[in-house]
Amino acid sequence: MKMVRCPILRHDAGGSGVCFVGDPAAVRNPLFEYSQTNNLTKIDRTPGPKTDNYPAESAIEDCLIHGIGRVERQPAGVQISMSFKITVSDTSVYDCARAGINISEGTWGGHLIERCDVFDTVLETHDHGSFNSWGRDRYWVANHRGVSEPEVKKDPKLPYLDAMKTTVIRDSR
Repeated sequence: MKMVRCPILRHDAGGSGVCFVGDPAAVRNPLFEYSQTNNLTKIDRTPGPKTDNYPAESAIEDCLIHGIGRVERQPAGVQISMSFKITVSDTSVYDCARAGINISEGTWGGHLIERCDVFDTVLETHDHGSFNSWGRDRYWVANHRGVSEPEVKKDPKLPYLDAMKTTVIRDSR
């Protein structure tokens, strides 16, 4: 596992603290906007990524991240996107314009968030909580459960094509 140790990150950063973000080309049938949808009869049903160009089996521990988002208003103390098995442990995040820990397009999952203290976040956007997450898996159809739900009933493994492993948040506040 690749480890990033950062006892202190300087405060008043313009954007995010630590980012684990993969290459969109590694994602099968990516959806990055709410207006995008895939034709579910034509999606690639191969599980997992297309390439290995993404962060995997990496970790940060014992970090203090605060005062971020002074310029960029959509930052995260820790950003995880298009990644696999990222661990964030013993980390404190506070005084953030937006998310303390954000998992967006978490894609292949397996992330572990443990023993983290995350507070005084979302001070600018006020649109979610300290931990924010979402995914736009290839079978996802915005505001149309009637489209994706029957497909999942036909193929219950469909949601696991992208989210291959469960993400766990434990012993955090």
